Amino acid sequence: KATEALIRGDAKATEAAIRGDAKATEATLLAAIVAVETKINTSEAAVRTDMNLADSSTRAEIKALEIAMNARFDIESVRTQSGFDKVQLGFDLIRREMDILRRDVAIKFGGMLVAAVGVILTAMRYLPHHP
Repeated sequence: KATEALIRGDAKATEAAIRGDAKATEATLLAAIVAVETKINTSEAAVRTDMNLADSSTRAEIKALEIAMNARFDIESVRTQSGFDKVQLGFDLIRREMDILRRDVAIKFGGMLVAAVGVILTAMRYLPHHP
């Protein structure tokens, strides 16, 4: 019985030591978890701040680019920069020339019709008549 009491006492002491070590390890792990969570939260906040800054910076750059593009590609400036008015003027001149050409062709065609009728009438005059 003395050995049994010694073994029980030794087992209780070992159990108490293990429980103490487990509680110390648990406390250490909890402290480490809290530290890691704090670091994660801090890093997350820093990343969110950086992302918000980058997002607002990107939005500002896009807005500035949009304004610059609108200013650069304003319809009136495009017309004057690309010579659109000159091209339009060229098309107007071509249309006028085509109208003049159409009129000239119509006049020549009418003249040819008059000449053709005259030739046909003259030919009919000299053809013999049938009895």
